[in-house]
Amino acid sequence: DLLEIVGIARDTGPLVNPIFFIPQKTLANKTQTQGMVSYILVWSKPGVDTPALIGEIERTLGSSEVDVLEKATLITNDHKMIRAMTGDLIGMIVSITFLVSIVVVTLMLYTLTMSKLADYGMLKAIGAENRTVVLTALIQGCILSLIGLILGIVLALVGFPLIEWHSPGLGDFLTWDNVIAAFTSVRSEE
Repeated sequence: DLLEIVGIARDTGPLVNPIFFIPQKTLANKTQTQGMVSYILVWSKPGVDTPALIGEIERTLGSSEVDVLEKATLITNDHKMIRAMTGDLIGMIVSITFLVSIVVVTLMLYTLTMSKLADYGMLKAIGAENRTVVLTALIQGCILSLIGLILGIVLALVGFPLIEWHSPGLGDFLTWDNVIAAFTSVRSEE
């Protein structure tokens, strides 16, 4: 028997370890694991005192048998675990990508400057100072880099929704916060 996926929930699809919600009885019948549970999600009514609810759950189920966590604590623990498992790999990937991009931009600017050598020679021939020629090359390089940055941002704005459309759940990781975090601090928590 195959199970049918009836919907996709936002913020529940980790990249490496997806989460599926399935009725407990259905899962127990399919896997012969009657009486075993990994997680139980509890939604409290508005106004319910969370610490009191946690205490009541621990007393009812036995505090030595279960770990009762608030949503924020579970999220923090999961983030720490994911960073511990993938932090070095992601840091290496980001560092290599950053170095390759610097080399590509430098080579592009060098090629551009060499292709305009005759123009810079003409500037020198009509009496331009070395400083003016260098400043001209730098300004051209900065303008092209700015155009590339704007083009990259536009492509990202188009690409993020396309990735989410093609692979639901994967796009949840492609957020501006994650992009900025990748460039600022790969190892923010250790």
